[in-house]
Amino acid sequence: LGYGVRVGAGISALAALRGSVIVATDASGRVGTRVEDSLVASFAPVASLSYDIDESWRVGGTFRGELMGRFNVVIEVRDLGGISVPPLNISGLAQYDPWQLTLEASRSSRRSTLALSATYSHWSAYPGPIEATVRCEDAPDPDPNCLAPVPDDPGYSPTLTPRLGGEYRIDLQTGARLALRGGYAFVPTPAPEQTGRTNLFDAHRSVPSLGWGLMLERPLPRLSFDGFVQLGVIHSRRHQKSVSEGAARDAEIETRGTTV
Repeated sequence: LGYGVRVGAGISALAALRGSVIVATDASGRVGTRVEDSLVASFAPVASLSYDIDESWRVGGTFRGELMGRFNVVIEVRDLGGISVPPLNISGLAQYDPWQLTLEASRSSRRSTLALSATYSHWSAYPGPIEATVRCEDAPDPDPNCLAPVPDDPGYSPTLTPRLGGEYRIDLQTGARLALRGGYAFVPTPAPEQTGRTNLFDAHRSVPSLGWGLMLERPLPRLSFDGFVQLGVIHSRRHQKSVSEGAARDAEIETRGTTV
């Protein structure tokens, strides 16, 4: 837009599955099924704004909307004599990205760039990966005393993720420049300790990374090559399972690991 102001907008998309399975008796007395499935898209907005304070300093922010990839297949049983079966929902959340707000500041010179950012993720709205299979209100004859099980609230909390990254550039020869990069992020877990029947195990993560880039310009061909490696260290965490909290038995479970 000029005056050091830049804006951007876009969308993210995920596929969701919706369908139905009807089980019924046909005219010949045979039990058959009819299956109908469809893929639908869910969308989330993405918007960003940055401002160049001067030739060295830039600040900016990005908003990403909540994005959910659901699946829901409803099984209905009809005309099976005196058998009454409520609709069965094979449903849940295959992928969930909470709405996020990221703020970043960076300082650049001819040789180097250093950036610091923080991302707020609204995990408290996460409904959990599964939904109730039988829903009392969907039964043919709703029973006010219906006690169909309902998934527990996962009890997730919002998180704030800090990130630090840097790049140092080296002139190799005319038209060739090498960039050395490094970064670190601390990703706190939104999940509480798993004391009951749920097993949504998660823990804080440290994510260091290293990278490189090779930029070619005239008189060489205008090409660029980039590569990086990232290590995810899942911090050790203990979960104390308790029968009084709904667990199958009292137990202590430790989680930890690494990803590359």
